[in-house]
Amino acid sequence: MASINSVLLCLLLIVFIFLYGPRLFRAFDDFIFFYFQHNFIVCPECHSILKQVGVKCPTCNRVYVNLYPTHLHFFYMTCDNCGTKLATTRLLGKAKYESFCLECLETKHQFIQLGVFAKEGKMVTIPIVGGVNAGKTTFLMSSLETLYYDFPEKQKWDAYFPYKTDEMFAYRLNELFIRGELPQKTVKLVPHAFCIDYKTGILREILHLCVYDPAGESFALIRSSVKENPLREAGYYDFISGLVFIVDPFSLPTLRKRYQRYLEEGGDVFDVSDLDPTDCLERLIHRLEENETLKRLLPEGDREDEEKVNKAVADLLKELPCAIVITKADKILTTKTDSFDLDKYIGEKGVRNFREKHPQYNEEEAMDIVCRYWLNKWGGHNILGVLGNKFGQTRCFAVSALGKSDSYGYYPYGFHPFNMDAPFNWILNISGRPGLNKWGVLLFLFGAVLAISAILSCAYHFAKIGVNDSPATSVVIVETQEKSDVRTQLRSLYYEVYERSAKSTGFDRYSIIPVMSAANKAMQVADSNGLDSIPTLEFVVEWRRFRDRYSQWREDNRSAAKEYDSRVRKAYLTVCLLEETAQDALFAFLVDGTIADEATRNQRNKIRDVVFDKCMINSGIVDFHKDVVLECVKEAAVISKLTSESSDVDAARDLPGLLQSWHKFDKAFRAWDRSVSGQTDSRRTVKETDRERAIQATKAARKEIEKILYAVDEDVVSSR
Repeated sequence: MASINSVLLCLLLIVFIFLYGPRLFRAFDDFIFFYFQHNFIVCPECHSILKQVGVKCPTCNRVYVNLYPTHLHFFYMTCDNCGTKLATTRLLGKAKYESFCLECLETKHQFIQLGVFAKEGKMVTIPIVGGVNAGKTTFLMSSLETLYYDFPEKQKWDAYFPYKTDEMFAYRLNELFIRGELPQKTVKLVPHAFCIDYKTGILREILHLCVYDPAGESFALIRSSVKENPLREAGYYDFISGLVFIVDPFSLPTLRKRYQRYLEEGGDVFDVSDLDPTDCLERLIHRLEENETLKRLLPEGDREDEEKVNKAVADLLKELPCAIVITKADKILTTKTDSFDLDKYIGEKGVRNFREKHPQYNEEEAMDIVCRYWLNKWGGHNILGVLGNKFGQTRCFAVSALGKSDSYGYYPYGFHPFNMDAPFNWILNISGRPGLNKWGVLLFLFGAVLAISAILSCAYHFAKIGVNDSPATSVVIVETQEKSDVRTQLRSLYYEVYERSAKSTGFDRYSIIPVMSAANKAMQVADSNGLDSIPTLEFVVEWRRFRDRYSQWREDNRSAAKEYDSRVRKAYLTVCLLEETAQDALFAFLVDGTIADEATRNQRNKIRDVVFDKCMINSGIVDFHKDVVLECVKEAAVISKLTSESSDVDAARDLPGLLQSWHKFDKAFRAWDRSVSGQTDSRRTVKETDRERAIQATKAARKEIEKILYAVDEDVVSSR
């Protein structure tokens, strides 16, 4: 009977494989490349996202439109013309064949080559956006060395051109670059993609970089005689990986007005974009929000819901980087009268001067700061605001695609570009991170299967043998008892520190209790009983709970809260002084390096480990933001000149180190604030506005740190 069942099972398995095997094999192949790696391929001509491509036989160039597993050719298919075996899936090598776009073949009857490895790798698409004469093509010309040599060499990758046309185009641009001649402006409203492929390693997938350089007229024309809307025809905006937004500084109306006379003197030598960058940006954002490809991927019921569609588009853009590139930063000796001085503000000289005053910033951070300041000054605040709100990350760069001229409007020794590597390096480091290729994915899946098998095997083993009383169990009990003793000592330490702090600060809880009682009645909350008899730490925890309730109630009852605001504020300052003193005492104990007795020092270390364990756990519960602390500390340190303390905070690798370095910075800042506030107007070295800004930044950082410390106090009280 058992043998008959086995035979039937084998027959059913054979029938299942025969009926569904090819479909499952194809689905597994698609799973790896589409769903696991999120890869896709785009036609450089029609900009369609292709799930299936046509291939050519490598021996006789015969075209196959639908090469995939079937019952007749499961793994390989024999070419009808020359007998060559052709792989039916990418896992077996289908991606190595020359491929072409089926959309262009069907609609235009053209063979648009897609190169080899078309289905194997990650697509990174970056359009260069700007008005007419903004310098987009010149920017691309000067970036070729970065894209083809510098960036892959830094990453230890190999670069090559997948299409012969792109290789010839790059060669022509390089010849112009060497001779010091400007390239012709782009005239195609919907351009062909300029592509470079990177081989990134044995287990890493290939990176397909596509750069789009549309004509500036596509942003200036809403309607044209050729196409109703050039931007709508540019399908590559539906799947961009990043954006380079070119800003011609002389297209800013306020700056162009200032340099009008010198621009007229230069005549045709200076190509200035007439399109206001704000208008260009408005049309770009409108096009990005018309993401038809994303709408088709949404569930059918959500496609008509405008709010859900807008949210999906906004979430997509929030994941992308945008480089704001100010071109023509070399304009310092472009006229005989040295009229332009952009280099002094946003160029190499401006960045150097800024870093001399603020050495805590690196070169990229300094350039971002000076460019933002300069754009805000000359009317580019809308550009920064819109791009900052739409995109996940933005960074400003000042570049010179040509370099300072050796004479008036002439480049006899070629170009000498400045900072051209920075924008693309920044975008590619964010968006150009290759995932695992098919071998890496299969190795990962194999490792995952082994790990799951090991876990299930161990679980089965322990479930089978059970857990009995053994010597190991007693060790666990002893360890647990030791931890319990440490936590008891921790509670005693906290209660003792708060009691001592109450005595040293003259803390008067009896002036606070009536305030809490009266406000609780107004909020229709049951009054807390026994506040006069509980320990100081528990009183402080109750106060914090009251303060949270009061803040929420006050938002909707501002008029009723006026009666209590001043008294609650006074009580808040009193409790803050107590908390500050207690936290200083606790940190002094945790970092005390003068304990000579080894046993006492070891016990202190155990208590400290428990405290920091609680901090680590609570940091996730209270949604602690480390980045906010670091940014606020940097801002306050610049004003207070506490650079060494700020560096310690920034260099902290873990949360315990961050808390200790923050405490050191906070004490130093309080001392600095007291010294500054005691100065008279004649002796004051810091502006009052700067001091107030530093105080607000420190308060914001302190608020984040206090989330964790307050949660630890809550733990100590609740574990009593």
